[in-house]
Amino acid sequence: MLILKLLLNAQEIAVEGIEFQPLESSLKHFIVEHQLLEDEEVDIPTVSDSDTYWTHKLPSDYEDIIKWSKGSQQWETNKELYYILVKGFPIKDGKKWFSLAKNGRKCHMLRAEEALQKAEWRWQSLPESRFGKVAFG
Repeated sequence: MLILKLLLNAQEIAVEGIEFQPLESSLKHFIVEHQLLEDEEVDIPTVSDSDTYWTHKLPSDYEDIIKWSKGSQQWETNKELYYILVKGFPIKDGKKWFSLAKNGRKCHMLRAEEALQKAEWRWQSLPESRFGKVAFG
């Protein structure tokens, strides 16, 4: 999936990075799970607050994944850790971004500088970007 940002003022497309996600085996299951996590009015059973429930949602190699993190990640519960992984964080000296899809699959994003030919784009620093530099075209 190509992550794009449309700048309305300049009518340009800004590319922050290119995200690689695994193919979904069941798009319907993904949409339903995503809606449950996003919808505040849904009454999720109390079992979802248990540490065992959230441990089950973590990838088996989550300890190794956290070691990839550029910064120090802190959490008190496995639920907090799960949401850190879903939000994502920089890895590989900030050249990549790791996140966990809502279905538990691992996603990697390359910064635009790593994936695009530099001569074909205009580059600009943007502090709100995950990688700091964005390609405009």
